[in-house]
Amino acid sequence: MANELNRTFSITFKNDLQSFAYNIQKLDDGKFALERLETEDEVLNDKSYKRKFYLKNSLQQKNDLLFVSLKNKKISINRYILDDKSLKIQKNISNVSCNVISTKKEYEFKFDFGNAAEKTISIFDINKKQDMVPALFYNNYKKKVQGKFKLNGNEKYIILKDLNKK
Repeated sequence: MANELNRTFSITFKNDLQSFAYNIQKLDDGKFALERLETEDEVLNDKSYKRKFYLKNSLQQKNDLLFVSLKNKKISINRYILDDKSLKIQKNISNVSCNVISTKKEYEFKFDFGNAAEKTISIFDINKKQDMVPALFYNNYKKKVQGKFKLNGNEKYIILKDLNKK
């Protein structure tokens, strides 16, 4: 893994916190996509762990990162700038729309992928504290790659989307 990835950084978390990080990439057409950072965990003790994040498409100057953290049934979303020496929090999380939905029955959430199949939406299962993986398919009628999330009934989900400039 390390030889194909070119930048790493580590953060220490408490055991009851599940955190995901994304590199916000600006595409050539002015739209944005999310690249989920790969991770490795190291248990420090019974109360905390160190998570190492691997950034594949690192920029030389600054990387725009989005962190989604789940604790119990609460979520926090923060935006950071990673430069050569530090990780700095940003007050602005523009280009990101966050909605919490609660499903009463099973539901399929469909969406279009960006150019070259970049992920333009993420859904988190609050109860399982995990990022969901979409099923991909090619829509012959629309001539584009689409994704589909299958949401279970009686659960809460967080949807991050609208990373495109209007």
